Amino acid sequence: MSKTIPKRFREWVSKQVTEFEEDITSLEDAFLSTISAEVCEGSGFVIKTSISPITVKKDSGKGKGNKNPQDDEPVDAVIIEFLLSDGKHTIPCAIHNAPESTLAGGLNDTEAIKEALTAITTSQREGNRVMVQGGFRNFKSKRLFIVETLQLDLNNKRSKLTDKQVATFLSKCQQTNMTPLDIMCEVLWKKFFAPDYIKKSIMLFCLNPLHKHEMIHVGLITSHGEGKDTLIEKVVQPLVPCGVASSGQMTTIPGMFGAMSSDDLSSVDVGLMPKMNHERIAISEFQLWKDTVFGELLGAMANGFVKLTKGKLDITKPTCLNIHMLGNPPHHYEDGDSKREMMEAFGRYTPQIVSRLTLIFTQLKLNPDDKTSAVEEIIVMNMEEGKKNKKANDELIMWQRFFREYLRYMSHREIPLMESYGLIKSVYESLKAKSEFQDIFHARGMPDNRKWAEFVNLCRAFSRIHGHTEVHNEDIHEAYNLMLESLRTLTQHFDINDLGLDLSPMLQTVYRELKTVGAADTATLAKIVKVKVTTVESCLKILMEKKYIQQIGSAWVVCKEEEPTEAHYVEAKIRGGGTIEVGDDEQKLGATIEVSDEISDELLEELERHMKRDGDADG
Repeated sequence: MSKTIPKRFREWVSKQVTEFEEDITSLEDAFLSTISAEVCEGSGFVIKTSISPITVKKDSGKGKGNKNPQDDEPVDAVIIEFLLSDGKHTIPCAIHNAPESTLAGGLNDTEAIKEALTAITTSQREGNRVMVQGGFRNFKSKRLFIVETLQLDLNNKRSKLTDKQVATFLSKCQQTNMTPLDIMCEVLWKKFFAPDYIKKSIMLFCLNPLHKHEMIHVGLITSHGEGKDTLIEKVVQPLVPCGVASSGQMTTIPGMFGAMSSDDLSSVDVGLMPKMNHERIAISEFQLWKDTVFGELLGAMANGFVKLTKGKLDITKPTCLNIHMLGNPPHHYEDGDSKREMMEAFGRYTPQIVSRLTLIFTQLKLNPDDKTSAVEEIIVMNMEEGKKNKKANDELIMWQRFFREYLRYMSHREIPLMESYGLIKSVYESLKAKSEFQDIFHARGMPDNRKWAEFVNLCRAFSRIHGHTEVHNEDIHEAYNLMLESLRTLTQHFDINDLGLDLSPMLQTVYRELKTVGAADTATLAKIVKVKVTTVESCLKILMEKKYIQQIGSAWVVCKEEEPTEAHYVEAKIRGGGTIEVGDDEQKLGATIEVSDEISDELLEELERHMKRDGDADG
């Protein structure tokens, strides 16, 4: 339901925004000065560095007779070349300490060049922007932007909002009976239609992860033409810095994570993920990726860093960032097909990816049929970016600028967790009891502890985005409902039994067909599956190693005792179907709380009372 924001509230926000100093976040002027060589400035990320010597000779004498032999001694100087990129433009830069006669624009001060080198390496290592000023010069066969001043742009990740401004904003939100998240979902989504749970997920994704346990990864699988790229272009990128990896099979490991040069081990190419450290990236068409790229991505999603190795050299690059994975079902998938077919979008790493995604939404249509007209209107409005919509566009830009700073501010707010530990734990136990959770993450009796950490992080993220100083009932409520919605879309479109098998689509096919026929030799199974015998042999070997099947003579059969049976899933649903116990001892508390589709405020309050009573009894 659309909410009205008072005019005075809008005017106050507009006033704050007009007082923000403009950031230089582009290299456009520097790039355009390649021909003119005019002095200009810009800002970008260092993505590659190399250090080379410049050897020059002094020649202070006017003639041969006046020349001192010492003047022929070489003077050691260095040139530090680096590539600077803002995401759209990339320019070759350099700093040096050679004489002016050799190359203009040098830094004669040793300390100055040391500070510049430190800033360059910090930018490359941690993904910070650097501010540069200088102009293009010719050096040997190169055209280089010779930097005369260089410094880290430390303000890039700091909010322009003051404590007083934030406090005033939160007070105005309270007066209008709206949360900051309510306002975000209302004013920042004028150019894209999405259900509320998608809006909330994306707003949480737009927070800056400062530590690996703060990372929020979101997956979205929908049909072609649902506007996934538009979502990034029209909502995310105008609001916060967001790198984009696309082109499917064209995406490479060096492009994503970086690489070291075989010619110069000191030269490191920085990939997209290290460059966006403490920010976020969107991965479009991920279903076209090669398995090798997925394999490298898993570590980055879990650990917040990647390792680049060349010979005996081992370099760790931080990749503490939020990841939004957007993809399509397999091209042959249609609504009504086996749910297992849709799972192929994740390839062989399906269980690992699902485990690392904080939230995942899988649905063919992003919007219901009754919203078609609204979606069509937004499409036309996006096509008409002229003067007619100038007022609306200006207001949207205002809100984007304000909330960019608000999100930065709240990303740095420390939220204590232990004070709310008991309540968060109790609500999480109710989530675990839901059949959707049991089906996905306990299908083989192996609890996924990542989900607990992700749930706690969701509670903290909601607390931050709401402007709280601690985790409130409201934050836990929102986290529960959002994760439950995610689980439901997953169970509706995935074959959960197959997900619990921890097998690639091809391995699942061989396993299912063998289970159906009861027993078969390799050649017969190959005919059934319609693949080469060698492929089936490879699959059978893996399945046997995993103890899913065994060989009796020339025939292969399923190991019934190792198989997650239907009885197991029934048992899981019985375990998760009705109630949760509050605390460790149901009899001690003398009550159970029924699990509903949503966690209400009344339930949260009831849980708090139980825990308080329990604490008083222990005391």
